[in-house]
Amino acid sequence: MSVVSDLKKPGGLAQVPSKLELYFELIRAAEPLFELRDKGLEEACREHAANLMSYSIVCEECKAVEAFLRARAEEVEAHLHKQYLKSEARALSATEMKSYIRSDPQYVEANQILIDVAHTRGQLEQIVAAFQTMGWSLSNIVKLRIAQLDHVVL
Repeated sequence: MSVVSDLKKPGGLAQVPSKLELYFELIRAAEPLFELRDKGLEEACREHAANLMSYSIVCEECKAVEAFLRARAEEVEAHLHKQYLKSEARALSATEMKSYIRSDPQYVEANQILIDVAHTRGQLEQIVAAFQTMGWSLSNIVKLRIAQLDHVVL
């Protein structure tokens, strides 16, 4: 099952807060993963690859949730637009229509959830970028160690 298909199910949007809490836990757990002190180079390289993969997968999942919620917010906006067009006795200007829609509680709630998910996605992307930088550093350390072996005289 995909993340989006789980969210499409009845009551699926109720899963978003628990998913956000899971993402926050993973974000809090990321900092110690960057500690290299007292680790062997082989162990650090092995753990790095696993951590990078794990956080990349979670980041992509968060992006999918964000895209789904963005579509849902646009759906709410379109529904409210139709509703105001039908219910208003007089024609509303585009600015008035936007003001009514953006102040509607349904629209505000959909966008607040979307903002939370976007913020979390940004944090996860930064963690993935930090892991990529760490991989570059580890790669350079390995290359330096190999270069040192070449210059050993026996």
